[in-house]
Amino acid sequence: MEEYMQVALVTTGYSMLTTVSFIGMGEIVTKQAFDWVFSHPKIIRASETITRLVDDVRSHKDVFAIVFFLSVGFLMS
Repeated sequence: MEEYMQVALVTTGYSMLTTVSFIGMGEIVTKQAFDWVFSHPKIIRASETITRLVDDVRSHKDVFAIVFFLSVGFLMS
């Protein structure tokens, strides 16, 4: 699970979104803000974890529904 989460959290894109948001703010943002993002703070890790788990649960429900409807169709034929 730990190995999966290390890879899966990167795919949420939160770190990239935060970095790009700072770039879009122009000269207002300091080097300290970018250092903060690159330190991978808890709030970004928590957001990534929540997003990943919600997406995994939703995907699981979608797959379960597809399998259910396919099996019902198979049983009815």
